[in-house]
Amino acid sequence: MAEAAPSTPTTHPPSAMVWLDVGQVELVRAAVGVAGITITHAGCPEAGKVREIAAALGCEPADDLRTALASTKAGLVLLAAPGGIGSGRGGASEAEIEALFACADRGVRVASLEPMPGSILHLPQDPSGIDDGAGMGVAIGPEPSEEPIAGGAASEWATFVPLARLSKPVREAGEILAQLGTMSMVSVQALCGPGQGSLGARMYDAMEMIAWLLGTPDRVDAAYVPPTANGRGRSVHALPGDSLVGLEGDLSANLRFADGRAASVVASNRAGRWSRAITVVGEKGRLRFYDDGLDWISPEGAVLDSSRDAARVRGSAQQEAAIAPAARVIGDQLARLLDAAGPVDAPTNIGAVLSMAGAALLSARTGESESPETLLRMARGG
Repeated sequence: MAEAAPSTPTTHPPSAMVWLDVGQVELVRAAVGVAGITITHAGCPEAGKVREIAAALGCEPADDLRTALASTKAGLVLLAAPGGIGSGRGGASEAEIEALFACADRGVRVASLEPMPGSILHLPQDPSGIDDGAGMGVAIGPEPSEEPIAGGAASEWATFVPLARLSKPVREAGEILAQLGTMSMVSVQALCGPGQGSLGARMYDAMEMIAWLLGTPDRVDAAYVPPTANGRGRSVHALPGDSLVGLEGDLSANLRFADGRAASVVASNRAGRWSRAITVVGEKGRLRFYDDGLDWISPEGAVLDSSRDAARVRGSAQQEAAIAPAARVIGDQLARLLDAAGPVDAPTNIGAVLSMAGAALLSARTGESESPETLLRMARGG
């Protein structure tokens, strides 16, 4: 009798439990599709909408987030909505943080479209619980003059996605960045539309990119425009709080470094559709990153390198076109997060990023430039 041929093992796509608002269904569906992920369960901060969302995504309902975190057998938890964990004034509770860390202990990756924690004040105040920053963040440009700021990846409750630093054009531009020479100025524009993340998320992404390239600034001067503002920027509630979670509206910020370098941020979650652009000025010209490519212009104006994805969608009012740019970058980083064979990315120096963002929020309240170092001292209880 002939020996039976060995069977070919069946490869199942990675699975995810998702937590989202009703308005995020199409974005989440498209993003997990890009990543090749199957949704097994879906939940929502609005209890009455859970079954509606689960039916729309063709999966089982998840009524309680903490219970779902404790019991999910999926390989990924995607927290798309700001409601739930960490949305309170004091940040996440001890039980909520334990639920997130328990996922990591079981090998379940947790990704969030919102920064977690959303404030430097929510980092551990016990010095033994704050990482000393060693190895946290990578400075491609000149070494910052200040000591590394405390609060590394160990303080991050969930992996923030999508980071501009980990976008494909930036990942593949290491050689160009090295050739650019000493960087003198960085400008980040981070815009999105409804359901694609909060203003706080766009600020976090922009500040993370600047911290990676230039280090921590000496001063931050910012202006904030809330969603309720009229055409002249006036509003009854014109000042932001101290947390990035759920923050809505527009913000611009100028960042000054002790050694004379400069950076700027323009961020909004009222800008209609997803758009990110990073401009880096250095000794060897200007490098501009987009989510689908880059342009490198010499000091004399010559095009030294240019590449853009021909598949990008422009000029369409259709919903698919509006969510496509965000879905592609979110899906790309979710796939990267689940790729066990892929390279290990340098972690975010979360203390530096949150202190920079916190200084911007404080500046918007005081009308004066503020120091990230001051926010760090507050987080340390000093």
